[in-house]
Amino acid sequence: MVLIPGQTEQLENQIFELHKLHKGQSPADAEFNFLDHAKRLDMYGVDLHKAKDSSDKELDIGVTCNGLVVFQNNIRINTLSWAKIVKISFKRRHFFVQLRREMSEDYDTVLGFNMMTYRSSKNLWKTCVEHHSFFRLNQPICQSNNRGFRRLFPAPFLLGSRFSYSGRTEIQTIEESRISQPRPHRTFLRFKSKFSSKQTVNNNTENKNSKSISKSIGPRGSHDNKIKSFEKEPRPAWGPTSDDEGGFISSVVRLSSSSSGTGLPATGRSMTNYVDDDMSSSIYDIPAYDTESSLGGENNVVCIHMNADKQGRFGFNVRGGSDLGLPIVVSRVVPNTSAYKAQPKLCEGDQVLMINGQEVSEMAHDDVVNLIRAARDLEHDGKLVLTVQQKGNEDDDCLKEKEEEPLFQYIPESPPSIMSSDPLIQSILLLGDGLASGSLLTQFEQLYRHKPETPMDAARTTQNIHKNRYRDIAPYDSTRFILKDQENDYINANHVNMEIPGSGIINRYIATQGPLQTTIGDFWQMVLESRSTLIVMVTALVEKGRQKCAKYWPPVNESLEINSNISIKTVSEETDTSNIIVYRQIELTDIAKEETRSVTQLQYSLWPDHGVPDDSDRLLNLVEAVRKERIGVVEPVVIHCSAGIGRTGVIILLETALCLLEAGQPVYPLEIVRQMRDQRAMMVQTSNQYKFVCSCIHYAFTQGIVKPLPEYSQQ
Repeated sequence: MVLIPGQTEQLENQIFELHKLHKGQSPADAEFNFLDHAKRLDMYGVDLHKAKDSSDKELDIGVTCNGLVVFQNNIRINTLSWAKIVKISFKRRHFFVQLRREMSEDYDTVLGFNMMTYRSSKNLWKTCVEHHSFFRLNQPICQSNNRGFRRLFPAPFLLGSRFSYSGRTEIQTIEESRISQPRPHRTFLRFKSKFSSKQTVNNNTENKNSKSISKSIGPRGSHDNKIKSFEKEPRPAWGPTSDDEGGFISSVVRLSSSSSGTGLPATGRSMTNYVDDDMSSSIYDIPAYDTESSLGGENNVVCIHMNADKQGRFGFNVRGGSDLGLPIVVSRVVPNTSAYKAQPKLCEGDQVLMINGQEVSEMAHDDVVNLIRAARDLEHDGKLVLTVQQKGNEDDDCLKEKEEEPLFQYIPESPPSIMSSDPLIQSILLLGDGLASGSLLTQFEQLYRHKPETPMDAARTTQNIHKNRYRDIAPYDSTRFILKDQENDYINANHVNMEIPGSGIINRYIATQGPLQTTIGDFWQMVLESRSTLIVMVTALVEKGRQKCAKYWPPVNESLEINSNISIKTVSEETDTSNIIVYRQIELTDIAKEETRSVTQLQYSLWPDHGVPDDSDRLLNLVEAVRKERIGVVEPVVIHCSAGIGRTGVIILLETALCLLEAGQPVYPLEIVRQMRDQRAMMVQTSNQYKFVCSCIHYAFTQGIVKPLPEYSQQ
């Protein structure tokens, strides 16, 4: 019998002699002595997992009763006790351990290891969860008092761990060993679960789970000393208890409907503190839903109810349509939204069959999107009912790689020579690590899109609502641009001011939507009143057959009278050497005052809506062109795309970050987005845009494109 790696004959003889000492002892004393001796052996009972550190050195990570032990060349080099570990998670082949903060620390420390494969990373996470659960429990998990519920879901049916411990925990064993009362002899047995999946033989489907469950249930004593294992049913990658979440948090489980389609009622209450105990929190916290809401059956068709939030969002996207020759499939579900919290839960990959009772199989993509948006109207009271066919639970590694990101900032260990006390260098290192681990996107998704308790009343009035290109995109009342010389003072635009600490610079912008044909006069009135000399246009006039912006300037050498007060003339139009940026010189005339000034327009049209440019250099060239044009200018830059939030927000974020780099200030993109969203809602619209602009910032600094300027470093 091999008990530890590299086992010697001397160790075997020592074990035999120790075993003889346990004769005549009570079971509790024997167990206590066994645990006491086992803890003293570095490799005894240790589940070793091959890994590499940040320097690509080979390591062995051992999971023990005390915590995680790191071995190098069979020598223990570090021990991470369970008491110091607050979170364990993984992302693809990367395994992360977050440690508890010390009193002197104001940051989270996360150790990262590179595993051999995704599967080995997941197996290590599961093993850690099981050990953490058992060796930190003070008593076994309390089970539900509902006997009928236990017949359906007995103790082994836990979702966070493969084991259920119904015997004594380590703490209870130690306590009982101190009591000198005689006890009857009890045996310690290990039973393997008889769970099996559905099997089809000769077209007859038989669910063997229910039979094996009923057989595994037996009368319980106070201590039956059994450890029962089972194979848990695989879950969709975006399910609420996704393995990639991996943290020590309670979560809600998604139950697939039974063949009869009957929903299960909620019973009991949560009793656990660890993810490995999540049977109690997951099963017992499920909200009850009617049998009508679960259509069940072989095809896993369910009916999902959800309500729009205050911003009119349901929290999911769809792709496909009859015009594309593809089924309507849920492409994304945003965490902590109505779609995410619905029961049954909407998941990525679910196929949409009906929307509010209307079949969508023959609908084009745009019609489906409009049907979902129509559910926000008063006619439906903001309620949406989706009939979906749930995605199958195939155990596919490709699907698993789409699971949720770890919910923390990844800070890998680095040699002291690389680390710097310079806040700018540290912020760039954190930015690079966040891009590598994916944690940047998780933090971005959790940031509010609208500043809480900030009104947008002006945009909702009957005389102004038609001036908005998109119904759900409106300016804050507190920062909106107010037209002075017109009867109606409204335009969908906000002042956005970004201060650059340590430089005395405040970059001023007016972020606005692409003008409608009916708001061209308002747009030029805003340019006139703001005295702006630079317009940045980050959109084409038409994209994919849809108008994104009205053409608000005349052809070259032609004039256009906007209204009785304003006329404009396009003096010149030329393209830069890369054929990407179009420069237009426009003369803006105030007819009443007989004043004319030159306005420069930069148009960058090779940027799809909701998308990102082809490469970082092109976007950096655009921002550098903007910065060059605004040298010596204190008036705000008017910047717009189609909605005035996505691509517009990316430009403002990138220019702000480059200015911070030149000023030698640390760059935290998420904080910049927060500052922008405090002035205009939903700035930087998608996670892809945020990831791309973060990579541009990192690229600009690491490649030396932008460096701290000496005049700021001397301050």
